[in-house]
Amino acid sequence: MATSVVDQANEDQTHSSMMAWRVHEFGPPNVMRFEQVLRPTPGSLSKLVYGVMNYIVLPMSAAGSGSKDPLWIGLSILVHMFLIGVPCAVFARRAVLARQFAS
Repeated sequence: MATSVVDQANEDQTHSSMMAWRVHEFGPPNVMRFEQVLRPTPGSLSKLVYGVMNYIVLPMSAAGSGSKDPLWIGLSILVHMFLIGVPCAVFARRAVLARQFAS
């Protein structure tokens, strides 16, 4: 009897691997492949991000609305671009290059 994708994914939840949609090349949706991959384990950076999000970002998001000052809004956007976006891009690029170098 053929098993569905959902059944296959549910069976793998108790193991060290899982089913995931992966894209190995640029293209239309049919380039996506449903593959078995190793289940990621949280490292120290993941735990740090979890702590920051739960104890700093979430409480701050419960605060009232921010300033309507155009300068404040513009500076907030720039801070997010350069202090959040650029480091994310740098780390993503390093991860991609490390994976290419390893294979």
